[in-house]
Amino acid sequence: MEDLSPRTENEVISSELMLESLTLGASSSSHQKIAPYPATSQFVNKDSDNRMPKKHCNSPILQVDPKFLSAENELRRIFGSRVVKSHERSQLSVNSRLIRGGRRGNHNLKKTVLVSPSQHWPRWDGSLTMELLESKDGVHYFRYIHSSSYAQAQRAFEAAKAIHDLNGIASILLNHPYHIDSLITLADYFKFTGEHQMSADAIAKCLYAMECAWHPLFAPSPNCQLKYVHDSNKPFFSSLFTHMKNMDRRGCHRSALEICKFLLSLDSDDPMGGMLSIDYYALRAEEYAWLEQFAEEYRSDNSLWLFPNFSYSLAVCRFYLEKRELLNNREWLLEKLLHAIS
Repeated sequence: MEDLSPRTENEVISSELMLESLTLGASSSSHQKIAPYPATSQFVNKDSDNRMPKKHCNSPILQVDPKFLSAENELRRIFGSRVVKSHERSQLSVNSRLIRGGRRGNHNLKKTVLVSPSQHWPRWDGSLTMELLESKDGVHYFRYIHSSSYAQAQRAFEAAKAIHDLNGIASILLNHPYHIDSLITLADYFKFTGEHQMSADAIAKCLYAMECAWHPLFAPSPNCQLKYVHDSNKPFFSSLFTHMKNMDRRGCHRSALEICKFLLSLDSDDPMGGMLSIDYYALRAEEYAWLEQFAEEYRSDNSLWLFPNFSYSLAVCRFYLEKRELLNNREWLLEKLLHAIS
């Protein structure tokens, strides 16, 4: 019994030493195995950055059809040409009374794509121009430029705005009838007072002036962009956004959809939040097939499904497409049945 106890203690000590050596060996080997992981994780993060969803602002799916930009064309499709012509004649008689002496202006207004100018509007004064900044990867980048007279009117507007002088802003339009910020301010005032038609006319004047200033290479196309970071471009975005809402209020949903597509194609950063409303206008215009195609082609992945509005709108879109397909199949079967009976 006495001989066993020393051996037992020695065995215990030796076993502890072996466990310590094994533990150290395991820890050192584990450190050696863990060492390559940071490099691997960096490689994975690098790949994940490359797989981030990219915005396709110049995608052909955002190509704007100019014939659908006009509200008059859509109203003709809804109500007929006779009703629209009678309304235009009544508006022409009202506009003629607004001109001094009841005479029609002796100048011809330039035809534009976004809006149809009225005959009583003044002649375009050329106070705005547009310059080409650069062309990169087939995309042209533009910016609006103010003339010296327009810059002077802008300073007067800022002074009147600082003291909330609405009469001062209105007086600016007497000498500069196409001062954009003054027209936008009056449009907001008319909207708050319930004069929606006068508000829409002021916004239409803004768009007419800014379209007259377009560069010869600029067109409603995904290959032409205006960056919102330039202060001179911001009024064009706000005017287009307000005009889009005015088209929706008049029931011209297809025109509103085309304007929303134009807004998205102007700047890939989507400063006006067009992604939050384009699905609504597509559903109202019954452009179900286009909306599904837009969801597939605008982003490199299916990230549009992460938007709550698109998750709902695409489901509604699929419902109406299947319903339309079912009706077409029923009509086809009925036609075949009638043909077989006859």
